[in-house]
Amino acid sequence: MTAVIDHMTTRYRLAGTPERRTLLARRLDRVVGELLGEALDTLTTEQETGADGPAICIRRLRLSLWLDIGRLDDSATARCWAEAILRAIYRLQAEGGPEEVMRFPSEPARLAAWVSDMAGGTADLRWYWTDFRHVADLPAGRAISAVLSHTPQHVGEVMALLSAGGTIQQVIAKCTAADVVTLWHAWTGAPPDPGALVSPDHLARIGPVTPPPVEAGTRAGRARMAFGWLIALTTGPARIPVEVAARPALQLGHLSALMALRPELKAALRQPAPDLGRLRATLADLPEDLAAPRDWLRQNLEADTGPAALRALATMALGQPATTEPVMPQPTAERLRSAYAGAALLLPAIDRLGLAPRLGPLGLQTLLAASVGRKPALLARFDPGLRHLSGLPENALPELLPKPDWPEATALGLAPETLRKDADSHGTGPELPALRAAADLYAEGLRGMPGSSLGYLARQFFHQSGTLVLEPGAVTVRLDAVPLGLLLRMGGRLGEQGQPQSLEGRHLIVEIANG
Repeated sequence: MTAVIDHMTTRYRLAGTPERRTLLARRLDRVVGELLGEALDTLTTEQETGADGPAICIRRLRLSLWLDIGRLDDSATARCWAEAILRAIYRLQAEGGPEEVMRFPSEPARLAAWVSDMAGGTADLRWYWTDFRHVADLPAGRAISAVLSHTPQHVGEVMALLSAGGTIQQVIAKCTAADVVTLWHAWTGAPPDPGALVSPDHLARIGPVTPPPVEAGTRAGRARMAFGWLIALTTGPARIPVEVAARPALQLGHLSALMALRPELKAALRQPAPDLGRLRATLADLPEDLAAPRDWLRQNLEADTGPAALRALATMALGQPATTEPVMPQPTAERLRSAYAGAALLLPAIDRLGLAPRLGPLGLQTLLAASVGRKPALLARFDPGLRHLSGLPENALPELLPKPDWPEATALGLAPETLRKDADSHGTGPELPALRAAADLYAEGLRGMPGSSLGYLARQFFHQSGTLVLEPGAVTVRLDAVPLGLLLRMGGRLGEQGQPQSLEGRHLIVEIANG
């Protein structure tokens, strides 16, 4: 953990004679100016949680502290003060809303969100970007390259996050040739070599940076595309010198997309490959500007395991035609526990209303989380099961995804006054009309359920725990128990429930454990 205080104002209330108050004020000035920062560093080092911890921006922290500095030396005073600051920070983290606290999964995630806002022209609207105000007046590309070049250890991860969020091309478009070279240098440790870069025509043939929607949603499909890029990058035509300004920008985008697919590539490294030595030799010949993916692959190939696709990669890298299409390994079924698995019951209704395209993964996640009730929704938003059901990519930042387009109540055929009965249990957020419409459609055909309040439906159906069994062709939601499970069986809500759009071609199957 690292604590950075941008601005600090202190007010002292001191007791005693004027001379004593003056002396105490000087002591406290010394504590603030010389010892408090050191005490904070010591405490945060003692509580270090690792470099991959969250990054948290706090807008304003007000703290009242009583100290008997007549009995404490300056070092002890500084430590007491630092402890009080950290306690207040932890409390505000737990209780503060987005107008006071902004949370990011990691420092690279925070940087990626700022880069995306800077490229989109909205950075100056966010209160939590004050530490970047020194570059606020620079052109976007220059500001981005300047900031990232000072944190070279994060450049690769930032680029991967931007690619996963679909904003990498917007960022690169804001960069001049000099900006791209600066980013490239920060990422790889060396400037791009005009004679060592893959030609633009060859990169254009690799395909778009963003995979096709259906293909992108499956682990095997994304891994196939990643291996396709690897093959293309290692088997390009004779590299010819062209203007350096064109190729670094293209290659930066493609390498960012490749790095964004690391989870899929890592998951694919499971089956033995017969000749990894030849692949290693091919990787060793890659130019230095491909150092980031090359070194990552080397590290993952240290163990003698790899997928069948690596055999094709090794063969194609040597210029020999592949005799058969590479076969991806069949992963074992993955299981996710979810305290809110019952929200999956809403997916068919959401699809029938045509809400999925206009809400996107982020809106679907919000809608499913909201279905369990206003208070539990605060935790449900972080539930891995709901994240999967909504189609939210594993390595995508919500801050970088398209915002949902919430329909108005009248557009869904709802009178605004019909929503009032749900305000206590489910709040009055913009998702309420869509949730009410989906719940009404869900309740049709369930005896006695039409017209039920959202609070009642949540208690009986949506706020139920269970296990998600993830397979290539299906997602099985196995609910632990449902109070009115018999109604689900009678209403045809168990078993095969179609192919909701968010599951990208997979079937939804609903079961009740031991039911």
